[in-house]
Amino acid sequence: MSLKSKKSILCIAVFLVFLMSCVSSTKGNIIPNGGFEQGTLGWAPYQYVSGWKITSENTHTGINAYEFVFPGASYYDASMRVDGGVSVQAGVSYSFSFWIKEKDTHDTYESAKTILDLAIYVNGVGYYFDTWEPHSDWHKQSTMFVFQNDGVADITFQLHGYTTSNEAYFVLDDINFVPIPEPATMALLGLGGLLIRKRKK
Repeated sequence: MSLKSKKSILCIAVFLVFLMSCVSSTKGNIIPNGGFEQGTLGWAPYQYVSGWKITSENTHTGINAYEFVFPGASYYDASMRVDGGVSVQAGVSYSFSFWIKEKDTHDTYESAKTILDLAIYVNGVGYYFDTWEPHSDWHKQSTMFVFQNDGVADITFQLHGYTTSNEAYFVLDDINFVPIPEPATMALLGLGGLLIRKRKK
């Protein structure tokens, strides 16, 4: 291969890397309004509805996050879901991640600690992320899903627990649900392969 051909292939590769970085930074998340920058658009609380609210004082990034303020000393269940769900494809890997933070949601009894569930259903088949206890600082949770069928994924966050504090809260932010690899990335990789083969001939 001539030096000129090598330089051409290198230029094509650099250009594709640039395009892929642009695509990955702006595309991919199939959850609408995952950072709550448009308020509650795309989200539907349905248990303890009055406890859910948009906050601009306690965010991970951007200007908004979604906060649940606990009702005081009692057991509770609080849930909210992606309104209408999102379309998914069978056999495709999806990365699901979000940031969470809490304050004063732990009681002294081990059995009464607050936990958060993530429940996802597609065509009646349940996919679950393990329950966990929130932390007082922002931290990221992530998992992977591969669905058995095409369909609409019903995505629900569920809080369960008990608190004795009147200032307890729980906050979610930067929720992302991304197919891996993204279709746009696959298209760019395919285009790059064709261009490189063409240059080699």
